[in-house]
Amino acid sequence: MFRLFNVLKKPNRLDDFAANDNKGFTWYFTNTRGQILLLHRLGQIYVITFCLAVCWSSVSLGLPLIYDKSPWKLVYAQYLMKYICFCIVSNYILTVFHAGKSHLGAFSDGNLPTRNLDTSPNCSSNLDAISSTDSALHLCTSCDLKVPPRARHCAICQCCVLKKDHHCFFTGCCIGFYNQRYFMTFCLLGMVGGSWGIYNLGTYLSTHYGAFLSLQIVKYFLPVTFFMCLLGYTSVFEALLVMLFYLHFTSTLTSYYYFGWEMFIIYRGQTSYECMKGLKLYCDNFWMNMRSVFGPYWLIGFVLPVPILVNEGDGKSWILKQKSA
Repeated sequence: MFRLFNVLKKPNRLDDFAANDNKGFTWYFTNTRGQILLLHRLGQIYVITFCLAVCWSSVSLGLPLIYDKSPWKLVYAQYLMKYICFCIVSNYILTVFHAGKSHLGAFSDGNLPTRNLDTSPNCSSNLDAISSTDSALHLCTSCDLKVPPRARHCAICQCCVLKKDHHCFFTGCCIGFYNQRYFMTFCLLGMVGGSWGIYNLGTYLSTHYGAFLSLQIVKYFLPVTFFMCLLGYTSVFEALLVMLFYLHFTSTLTSYYYFGWEMFIIYRGQTSYECMKGLKLYCDNFWMNMRSVFGPYWLIGFVLPVPILVNEGDGKSWILKQKSA
């Protein structure tokens, strides 16, 4: 377990496993890579289950209480919450599904993933374009493959990832060139649906469990909730709702953090790795970077989970800022 925590802090310490490794049931508990894979699966189960629980708590508990005197508003609000949750889950699935398109290296087919798209947008006259020619490629010693600029090796995924931003344990994959927009849309909708869901569930709990703006707020402290449940003063159902409220709050804050961070590095024309290393090499035109991530019709992706909309570029050709004289 100690080794697992070290690997989670610095995944590059993780050794690759052979394709024919014996992966029995105990492998997921005794092998570090197996434990990480198990964490991936648990994270995926948690996200889907949590989204369904949030949708249920709002539609069945919170919204009927808020709109008890407006039946038509209740119907519209319930459908809207269901649609938001549907979009959240859809973008989450698309994040996982499209992750492989950015993979190249050891466990991919060895070919560079590309698309025949226009990669020559105008940024400004002080920018120079570079492409994945032999001079621009660099050798990944782990994959033994020449990879384009901004591609980095992931020891967990066992391959290089085009424009790798970070490895996400809740999705079980790397966030790279072809799935960054789905991940960001997932976080944005998580902010919207999460904030609304907190209000809905909070309204229900404040009415039926304990008012927040009173001395009853002590009932929301988890140790107090746990002992009240053991002693029979609180039902198991109410205790689970309090737990859901805590998870709701922390998950929404996480969505705010990741979306804000991703927008920040898009504004600066960086990936998370480049930002941490202080590397500011590429075009920092905000709208050009937005099109690179979301495509020309980026606004549609925020309201509809449409996988046929593609981002601009191919993930291997980038525009560099010209060094000032």
